[in-house]
Amino acid sequence: MDSQSFQNLITTIETHSIFQSTGNKKQAPIELQLAIFLRRIGSKDEIFGICSRFGISEGTVYLYCKRVMLAILSLKNSLVVWPTEESRKIIHSGFKNIGGFENVIGAIDGTHIILANAP
Repeated sequence: MDSQSFQNLITTIETHSIFQSTGNKKQAPIELQLAIFLRRIGSKDEIFGICSRFGISEGTVYLYCKRVMLAILSLKNSLVVWPTEESRKIIHSGFKNIGGFENVIGAIDGTHIILANAP
């Protein structure tokens, strides 16, 4: 993830109530919580390696990951939408140009597998 994408994600989730402290103790910066979350889901590091790298406990890693995940999941209704008619035409055309697929609206992970003998 580049620094601009990282900053955009911070800006998007920073207002979520999960990041508002309820007691006297302030939370760690959102940048740190997000960095730990991304490290946890984006690497093969054992959780204890993350604890050691960031100088935090296992429970804190889980807490930060839970907070970030809840904030991201709260955005699903505004980020995951069915495309407009105009967008669908562009998407259909793109998939047709890529591999001759008709009426495809999306791919989960961006992988295109062309089958020689379609079932």
